[in-house]
Amino acid sequence: MTFSQTCPICNAGKCAAGINDGLSCVNGDGALDGDYPTSHDCPPPAAAQLGALPISFVLDTGTKTKTAVDFSTQSNVFCGFCSNSTLNTFARKCGGTVGGATCTGNTGTTGAPCSVASPCLPIACTADADCSTLTTGGFTKCRQNGAAGGGAFSSLDIARTIVETGSPAGALTTGGAALPAKLVSIFCIPGTFNSLVDSAANIPGPGAVALQGTAQNLP
Repeated sequence: MTFSQTCPICNAGKCAAGINDGLSCVNGDGALDGDYPTSHDCPPPAAAQLGALPISFVLDTGTKTKTAVDFSTQSNVFCGFCSNSTLNTFARKCGGTVGGATCTGNTGTTGAPCSVASPCLPIACTADADCSTLTTGGFTKCRQNGAAGGGAFSSLDIARTIVETGSPAGALTTGGAALPAKLVSIFCIPGTFNSLVDSAANIPGPGAVALQGTAQNLP
């Protein structure tokens, strides 16, 4: 029987499978599941990637709040993108702008007609009017993934406000003890344009994170 390594791993300092097969690598730092030891040095083939999702992941030690709004075809929208409300599909253009060339790749891909400087992206919006000219394909409504009707973070998707509260480490002294801190962020996750992934993750839609840690001022 021939063994096929589907997910590239870092095995004994060498990549096994992927585009860097046989090249040197350094293992990740935690055996979280059966895929360990993975490594950033051993990426998968480009054809297997879902795309590079542009996420504005800005961490803060204060309090972050995001409240949903209601649009004409969907309530409780945190993260709007130009959509065909009947089909629950989303427009994609090079550069993610209404005037960009229409593309067919996954989010972040750079193949023709797009480029590295202007990749294939969904079109973010804050109102239906932002999408009014996208009549080809019927992407004229501002929505997030409508499979569960908008909202966030519950089986019924009824959450209307997201609040994350961070905390600073306090006064640090050079060479002093490490102090606890919490970094938080609320952000929008665009869809990948892979129907299986987008339906399972209910994206495009909102995301939130709270990272506990310590801060220390070393000499």
